[in-house]
Amino acid sequence: MIKLKNTYSIGVLVMFYEIEMFKEYIDACIQTINEVENKENIHFDFCFNISQYWETIDKDKITVKELNKKFEKQMDRLRDNGISNINVDIKDDSCPVYNIAAYRRDLNYNYCDKVDFVLWGETDSLWPKETFHSIESVSDYAKQS
Repeated sequence: MIKLKNTYSIGVLVMFYEIEMFKEYIDACIQTINEVENKENIHFDFCFNISQYWETIDKDKITVKELNKKFEKQMDRLRDNGISNINVDIKDDSCPVYNIAAYRRDLNYNYCDKVDFVLWGETDSLWPKETFHSIESVSDYAKQS
């Protein structure tokens, strides 16, 4: 276990067509946060993008309601593992086109003055359980200089 000295925001844009791989991403997040004693120092920010500007939802396979339900199930898993600081923004066809560059700009803007570290996540990039150990060590070392 590690007690965090710093605060963190972990943000990820989840496109509707990534919903099945999103579970594995949350699995990795849970593995990582279970190493942390003071989980209140971690903020998660998610944008679930169900807009169909670039791809169309195959409604014969899944509905928007089912997509939202699968997404919310993963949020519940984070809450069940002690994470209470979760922000969710849902983008749909009523919103302007929203991509990863826009999301990362907004994530940085929204959290740069609120936390010590902003971590960009990807649904296909998994956090190792040593993530916070490593960042905290590097931070301690940098503060010694």
